[in-house]
Amino acid sequence: MKNLKIAYHIILIALVSLSLYFNYSASKDIEQAMTFSYDSMMLNSETSMQLETALQILSSEGPIEIERIARKVGREEAIKVMQEFAENFNELTASDNED
Repeated sequence: MKNLKIAYHIILIALVSLSLYFNYSASKDIEQAMTFSYDSMMLNSETSMQLETALQILSSEGPIEIERIARKVGREEAIKVMQEFAENFNELTASDNED
C-alpha cells in the first residue's frame, strides 16, 4: 500500500511538472507571437503613412509634373511635324523648279 501511495505521488508530481513546463513553453510562444504581431502592426502603420505621404505628393505635384512632361513631348512632336513639313515643302518646291 505504501508503494502504491509513493508511485501515485511520483506520477502526480510528474504530471504537474509536465503541465507547468507546457504552460511555460506555451506562454513563451504566445509572447513571441504577440511581439511579432506588434512588429507587423508597426510596419503596416509605417507603410500606410509612407503611402499616404506619397499620395499627397502625387496629388499636389502630380499635375504639375504631368503638364511639364506633356509640354516637353508636345514640343518634340511639334518639331517633328515642322521638320516633316519643311522636307515635304522643299521636295515640292524642288519639283516645281525642275518643271
